[in-house]
Amino acid sequence: MIMKGIKAVVFDMFNTLANNSVDFWLKKFKNIVDRNGFDIDYQEFWETWRIGDKMFSEQRVNPTNGFISYLDGWTNSFEYALNKTNNSANPTLLAKECIYDLGTRPLFGDTSRVLNELSEHYKIAIASNADNDFLHPVVDRINANLETVVSSEDVGSYKPMPDIFNETLSRLDMDPSEVLYVGDRQYEDVEGPMSIGMKAVWINRKKELLDGNLISPYAEISDLTGLLDVLNN
Repeated sequence: MIMKGIKAVVFDMFNTLANNSVDFWLKKFKNIVDRNGFDIDYQEFWETWRIGDKMFSEQRVNPTNGFISYLDGWTNSFEYALNKTNNSANPTLLAKECIYDLGTRPLFGDTSRVLNELSEHYKIAIASNADNDFLHPVVDRINANLETVVSSEDVGSYKPMPDIFNETLSRLDMDPSEVLYVGDRQYEDVEGPMSIGMKAVWINRKKELLDGNLISPYAEISDLTGLLDVLNN
C-alpha cells in the first residue's frame, strides 16, 4: 500500500474522522432552547445562529481580521442569534456548551481501523480547523499512532490559508510533495493543501457536487475505506 513519493497522510477531523452531522447540533440547540425557555422553535434559533456562524466563517479566512477562536466566533454567533430573536442568555456560556458537545462527537466506524492500517506504511497526522478544547478530546479516542496534531488555534490561522499546512509539514519534516491530505471540504481541504504543492483527497460523504471554480482533488472518495484503494492504486 505504498503510494509513490508519499510518506505521510494528514487528516482533517470533523466529518472526516469524526461524525459532526447536523443532527448532533439540532439536538444541542433543542436542549439550549428548552432549558433556557426561549420563545422560539429550536430549529429557527439554530438557523438564526447559523447566519452568525456564516459571518464568522467568512471573517476567519480574512487575514486582516486577525485570529478569532471558535469560542469567540461562536460567542458572537450566539449574541447575534439572541439579539435577532429577542431572547436572553450568556452567549459565552452557550458557546462553551457547544465546544464541550463537539468534543464528544463519535468517530466514524472505520476511522481507527483505516488509520492503524495506514500507520504501517505512512506517518499519520491531523491538521484541523478547531479549538484545542474540542479537538483533543476526540483525538484522545483515536486508537492509532499519530505523529502530530495541529489545530487552527495552535497556529492562529484557519484552512485554507497555508499556515496550518506549513506547520504540519514542519513538524513532519517533509516537503509538500511527500504528504497526502484528506478532508471533507473542497475549499478548506483541497484548495488549501494543493495550493502549496500537497496532494489532496476529498472525502465526499454528502455526495456534494464538485465546485468547478476551485482546485479539483487528486481523488474523491465516499468513506475512509476508499482511501485504501487510492493508495493501493
